[in-house]
Amino acid sequence: MTASKLIGKIKTICKKNGQSFGFITPSSPIDNHTGDVSFDSSNVRDISFTELSQKDFVEFETTIISRANGNPLVVAQNVDATISGTIIFVKNNPSQQTFWGKIRCDKNNFLGITSDVIFFDNNFLQTVTLAEVELKKKVTFVVQDYKGAIENIDKKAKSIRIIEHKEEKIVKPSIVESSILVSNMDQIEEHPSIFNTAILESSLLNALRKIETVRDHAEFEDLVFVLLRLLGIHKLYPYKKTNTAGRADGFFVIGNLSVVYDCTLRQNFSDYKVDQIKNYISQISKDIFTVVKSNNIQYDIKITGQRQVWIITNEIVTKRRSRALRNFNNIWIKEVSVQSLVRLFEKRLNSLTFEEETLADALRMIDRLDRGNPR
Repeated sequence: MTASKLIGKIKTICKKNGQSFGFITPSSPIDNHTGDVSFDSSNVRDISFTELSQKDFVEFETTIISRANGNPLVVAQNVDATISGTIIFVKNNPSQQTFWGKIRCDKNNFLGITSDVIFFDNNFLQTVTLAEVELKKKVTFVVQDYKGAIENIDKKAKSIRIIEHKEEKIVKPSIVESSILVSNMDQIEEHPSIFNTAILESSLLNALRKIETVRDHAEFEDLVFVLLRLLGIHKLYPYKKTNTAGRADGFFVIGNLSVVYDCTLRQNFSDYKVDQIKNYISQISKDIFTVVKSNNIQYDIKITGQRQVWIITNEIVTKRRSRALRNFNNIWIKEVSVQSLVRLFEKRLNSLTFEEETLADALRMIDRLDRGNPR
């Protein structure tokens, strides 16, 4: 089935046996399928599953999975509900404790909305403060079907967030010659003015980019671990290098995401790692993840709704960027280039604010991080 974009409206949101899922009523027919299509929390992009509810409009793709009985089933994937726009009208009446307004959608939104019919009310203040609400303010939001008393308005905005201005980046110097870089305390004392944040940042990024030149697997694995730690992943566990045949190289948990990862310098690893990937899926499918049996290091991942298997590669070798390979029982298997991780580190380094939740979301969608950027 093609991965063309479809539009629909959420019919139901369900929680059963610890699983979160829902059903979408498509606005147009789907080939070889009738009725609603299902999706789960792992198929949602750019918004939290908990923010979705009945009557929300969404954009999605479809894929085919096999049921337990072997029959094919059409399900939704890459479900997104966010639209951007501009606040064009605000009315605040403190005496009546009412607050509402309108939003003009940006052009080319997936619903094709061209009129100023998006309405918001007091619930707007669940995601922003009143002081942040201004005319011409750029926002992102979810569109919900609305049947109310306001004339000519049939859609309502929810989960509204202010789009901040692009964060100022730290000015970077050009590559500093090695003769200038300080290497010991004597040089620091001799050249105190050159040992500053900008030079340290530049030197660190230059060092990390040398990962691209590594061709020894053990060294590549070690450098990947250092990079993940520098990114700010604190619950990160490397496997011991003894008896590692067929085993992953590490495991980490951040926010609602848990990942088992394996590093490789092979250009084409798919056939070579089929059995290993199946083993990784089996490991991370369980609620208790065992990192090292001999030392009994275990981690409870029942609460991590997002679980992924990463094969970390070098895009200089593979000629590929990070990509999602497939979804198996709500577990995404992804090829993640080490360059994507370096670019994410640079982004975090240059951001004035980059909280752990933001990092967790970026890692969850690492295969989409570089879309639109030249290689």
